[in-house]
Amino acid sequence: MAIAPDRFSHFAAIDWSGAVGPRQSGIAVAICARGSAAPTLVAAEGGWSRTAALDWLANAMPPDTLVGLDLGPSLPFIDQDAFFPGWAESPADARALWALVERICATDPHLEASSFVDHDEVARHLRRHGGRKGEFFEGSGRLRVTEEAQRRQGLSPTSNLNLVGAAQVGKSSLTGMRVLHRLAGHVPIWPFDPVPSQGPLIVEIYTTIAARAC
Repeated sequence: MAIAPDRFSHFAAIDWSGAVGPRQSGIAVAICARGSAAPTLVAAEGGWSRTAALDWLANAMPPDTLVGLDLGPSLPFIDQDAFFPGWAESPADARALWALVERICATDPHLEASSFVDHDEVARHLRRHGGRKGEFFEGSGRLRVTEEAQRRQGLSPTSNLNLVGAAQVGKSSLTGMRVLHRLAGHVPIWPFDPVPSQGPLIVEIYTTIAARAC
């Protein structure tokens, strides 16, 4: 992905949350303009929620903003040529996965993903709270190609199929997919969309890499 240095005018980073409830204290939004000025935190009246973050991404962020979301926009696929091997309804690609999460969670409030986590077929592939481990969840869990690359760099990525522990990002990723599903066609999401010549772009970020570079 080769991008001209002056392609974007602003850069934003969003720390996401998969917590239940109308507001998520774990969500934080920071933004800076091109140049040397430090980023500033963006406030939301009453605190951030996933719906408020969705609205900011769709309607309020500056044009030509490169946005990094700290969540996994997909689940492991390449290693077994399927998200959920053995399930006839396993989606064919990431966009179909987002749509499936949205359909199963249609009645979950606040862009939550509890219904997806507890779906009988999906749960067979997950590690959940209460010692519940699906029959297809092995070891520390399957990894995406990007997480395998992180591991080769000496990092310790966690499988998005693992929903237990402080380091897990599975719940954040699943709730984030509901947001990505709503943004599809409005804000390009790389690498599922090509990099546009103008306008905003959403990418995944792994904050530990940035921390190591500082």
